[in-house]
Amino acid sequence: YSEIWHKIPSEQYQARSYETERKITSLRRFLLICQSIPTVSMIGLTGSCAISNATPDDDIDLMIVTSAHRLFTTRLIVTG
Repeated sequence: YSEIWHKIPSEQYQARSYETERKITSLRRFLLICQSIPTVSMIGLTGSCAISNATPDDDIDLMIVTSAHRLFTTRLIVTG
């Protein structure tokens, strides 16, 4: 990843970093709700947001780890 950052102009890096922060901030309420679900073991941020390289068109990729044998129960709760 270090080679990528040397090729990106600083203005573009700052814009993407800002966009990443904006996207992560928009998740705050969702993450607080997920935190209260007992079957959620971990929530990880992946994709472009994980490396502060999000553009306005990018989505937010989350990896949700659940307790054993609780995947579909947790999925139903998280997705509503």
